[in-house]
Amino acid sequence: MRKNPALWLYLGLSFGSTWICWGLIAWFSQYSLFVMLNAQMLIAATMWLPGISALLVKALFGKKEQLNFGLRPRFRKLWGYWAAAWLMPLALTLLGAVVWFAAAPQSFDPALGQLGAAVDIYSMGNGRMFGGLILGLNLLIAPFFNLIFAAGEEIGWRGYLYPALRRGMSSAKAALVSGLIWGLWHAPIIALGHNYGTDYTGWPFAGIAAMCLFCIGFGGLLVWLRERTQNVWPAALAHGALNAVAALPTLLLLPGASVNPLLGPAPVGLIAGLPTLLCGLLCIRGLKRNVNGTTDERKEKTA
Repeated sequence: MRKNPALWLYLGLSFGSTWICWGLIAWFSQYSLFVMLNAQMLIAATMWLPGISALLVKALFGKKEQLNFGLRPRFRKLWGYWAAAWLMPLALTLLGAVVWFAAAPQSFDPALGQLGAAVDIYSMGNGRMFGGLILGLNLLIAPFFNLIFAAGEEIGWRGYLYPALRRGMSSAKAALVSGLIWGLWHAPIIALGHNYGTDYTGWPFAGIAAMCLFCIGFGGLLVWLRERTQNVWPAALAHGALNAVAALPTLLLLPGASVNPLLGPAPVGLIAGLPTLLCGLLCIRGLKRNVNGTTDERKEKTA
């Protein structure tokens, strides 16, 4: 890693461009109603900056940077991995909610009031069954919309960063390091209150640490998908699926319940995220422990 100027340039571009954009969004959203109302969409657009940075580095270094992003989706051959990428984040999120509410049963709303309210919104006056169906379809379709934004991160983190690290270390270590880097990339937005708010003990460092741990776990699953398919699209779908369902457990909270977002019930919490972390570590353990990645790179060139 120390002898790879392309990698350091990539990190500088992806971190620098994103952090500057997030700072500008935070600054202007204080004064502009338009920016404030569209801040989430603007933040989503910045997810493409790691991918753009990777493409720039690839263009600058040319043949010296012989990495393959794996951009061929290959639906028919890899349909099982696409299905897993689509459904596993939902399963891990719901399993994490079970773990959370088992640890904090006093926060669970047996009447499912907030979930019922969400269903009512989707029903548009046509009954709860209709609303529940639309909500369910939305949760299953939204991952494909979110893939548009998640693809930018995945081209960067799993398409460029992970293979670049893998050239000088084992696949397992590269997965851990890339997950940690991915988590640190979120540091400014976590400090601004994303995922955990700002009203918790240890702000913002505890939130940044929790996000790093989550990114190592979920990143392990994304790296596994990237390795097994030799392209980034299933990983991008899984990333988009997680973004689509992560807030679902909060609809099960008792209104007014006092919860620590660092712990749950969303999967980025330390307790609710345990199934995701365990899954990710198992995926990392299953990676081939090659040192220079030559075998995997030969596969990528044929993808």
